[in-house]
Amino acid sequence: MDDLQYNEFGTARVSLELSREIIEAIDKLRAEWGLRTRGAIVERLLFELLLAKDEWQ
Repeated sequence: MDDLQYNEFGTARVSLELSREIIEAIDKLRAEWGLRTRGAIVERLLFELLLAKDEWQ
């Protein structure tokens, strides 16, 4: 399906091009939620959008 290289934790590195506004919003959430990386914020948001919504239905 894809050519990503997954590590021992089942994660892969990807790159995103985001606007300044989105990056600033991610940084704000990072401070509010106490997470260390932007990737952790993006992963949590995508999980809620793509995976957790199935639990709501």
